[in-house]
Amino acid sequence: MSFFMSTLMSGVVTLINTGLSEGFLERWLRAGVAAWVIAFPLISLIAPLAHRLTRKFVEPGGD
Repeated sequence: MSFFMSTLMSGVVTLINTGLSEGFLERWLRAGVAAWVIAFPLISLIAPLAHRLTRKFVEPGGD
């Protein structure tokens, strides 16, 4: 999940910031790797908290 989201988002942001010009793919790949290096540990840390909060608000009587 972190790989796909960081790859797609870095592609969109790179396209918005630099346009579809010479070197776009290289810039996108560099940005994608940098984004994934940040996204993977963050998702690993945040996912359990998000699951607990979701269960608390969605399940009746969730703790």
